[in-house]
Amino acid sequence: MASQIKKILKSEFKKANFKSFLFFLLFSSVIWLIVQFSQQYTEILEIPVKYENFPQDKLIKEKGSTLEIRVQQSGFQLAWFKLFAHEVKIDLAELPTDSIYLKYNLLENHYNLVKNLPIDLNKAEFLEKEILIPFQMKSVKKVPVISKIEINYAPGFSAEEEITLLTDSIQISGAQPVLDSIQEVYTKAVTFDDVKEDLLEEVSLEKPEKASLYQDKIHFRLEVEKFTERKMNLPIEVVNAPPNIQISLYPSEVELSFKVSLAKYNLVEPLDFQVVCDYKDLMDDQEFFVPKIIQKPDYVQGIHISPRTIEYIIKK
Repeated sequence: MASQIKKILKSEFKKANFKSFLFFLLFSSVIWLIVQFSQQYTEILEIPVKYENFPQDKLIKEKGSTLEIRVQQSGFQLAWFKLFAHEVKIDLAELPTDSIYLKYNLLENHYNLVKNLPIDLNKAEFLEKEILIPFQMKSVKKVPVISKIEINYAPGFSAEEEITLLTDSIQISGAQPVLDSIQEVYTKAVTFDDVKEDLLEEVSLEKPEKASLYQDKIHFRLEVEKFTERKMNLPIEVVNAPPNIQISLYPSEVELSFKVSLAKYNLVEPLDFQVVCDYKDLMDDQEFFVPKIIQKPDYVQGIHISPRTIEYIIKK
């Protein structure tokens, strides 16, 4: 019995010694790590660089590069830096150039580059003085802008003039063969419904494939007015008939119905219109003319003629 108790006590003592050993080993390792990470280290870090605001007149194939910085930081700071992804951004829009490179001076832009990085600004040193970004000059061309804007007016409203694009042409850039294939640029297809007031709006442009736009939006204007319908009876004139025949029309008048703005309603007169039947338009054995309008005021729209056909008798 005594021997069994002795064995149990000996076993428990060994377990206690092993646990104590593990505790002191772990504790000493933590202390060692803290001491090591608290020390200062000099290391070279590679940081991704992303380019932004590419110049419209230059072809730049590189989207970014890397930046090497020599830093003196504690082990904790270096570990924290490497734990998360970091990048810096460079605006290319206003960089100085030579014949083949954009030049970004690292020393002049030291603060802007590293201010958002978790490193000591006073202990960061660039390994290079500047970043050289190769480019090729693009060709530039000016093309007209074509509207794809649709207007649906509210009842009783319309416009005398078409939509006015306040920028009717823009510059585009790209490789010369690409520019040779582009003759115009279109606005995006947009629709305005139930329009009853003047419009002054902005519309985006469709970007041509493999070409750059110097601007991607333009403004347009549309002056909207109240319109009403008006009707007039007008005589028909026969034109291009041979001199040796006489033509009688039945009826000899047509009724025109059209829309006109209220502001110009009283300006419209019968003499502003000319309705004709053209003898040259007659086909063989055709028993009627189709009257057509060859003169009208620019400010009227939606003209309808009644009747649409005119019978005739030829007298020789």
